Amino acid sequence: MEEGQGMLYEDMTWEEIGRVDKERAVIVLPTGCLEGHGLHLPLGTDAKVAFEICRRAAEEMEEVLILPPLYYASVTATLKYPGGIRLKPSTICQLLCDICESLSLHGFKKLLIYDAHGGNREPIMAAAKEVAARGIPLRLFYLFALEGLSELIDEIRESDIWGHACEIETSVALALFPQLVRMGRAKPGRTEYPTKFAKLVGLDWTEVNPTAVVGDPSKATKEKGERLVEAAVLRLKEALRELLELKP
Repeated sequence: MEEGQGMLYEDMTWEEIGRVDKERAVIVLPTGCLEGHGLHLPLGTDAKVAFEICRRAAEEMEEVLILPPLYYASVTATLKYPGGIRLKPSTICQLLCDICESLSLHGFKKLLIYDAHGGNREPIMAAAKEVAARGIPLRLFYLFALEGLSELIDEIRESDIWGHACEIETSVALALFPQLVRMGRAKPGRTEYPTKFAKLVGLDWTEVNPTAVVGDPSKATKEKGERLVEAAVLRLKEALRELLELKP
């Protein structure tokens, strides 16, 4: 591997892994899901976004190693759109614990989970508690992809609502993998909840949202996406620099 570049874990040899400074190194796991994202975005949008932002942030940062993205996740509301794949939260928790145990076996001390699918948060937090309870000597950190970007989102968005396969998410996709975006099929959508005050838990979106869109993706542009990606990359770089200097 060339020095001064962020490294993809799967492209390294066992000998190269062995030479990494384990006390300083940060392993990054991008997480997303496989679920419906309107008629215009691929099922794997979240994981692709997470991985691309991680890859850009890790450029020229030594001792930052990026694991292959985790596509399988906790998917509930969108599961019944064709193509959705769901892991039970307990399965995700066990999977993450096993990954942590393996990394710890090789001497790594720090793992950052960079998540672009909000449904992963609870099983990730459960995994962090389980890792600590098992006494695995690896510190687990979490950063959500949109964290800290709310002001920028409000500044650039033209649509009144956003949330899923929307102007924001579609703009990011146009900036990162435009060849997979079907803009000719991007139509506004929203979830029509059956109640105003009490929130229905465990809602199946296919009953109330025909396209798996919340917002107006037709207002998305590559330029908006580039601004969002740049901000997300800078925020992740700040987090990585901080973790590199953190003593285990």
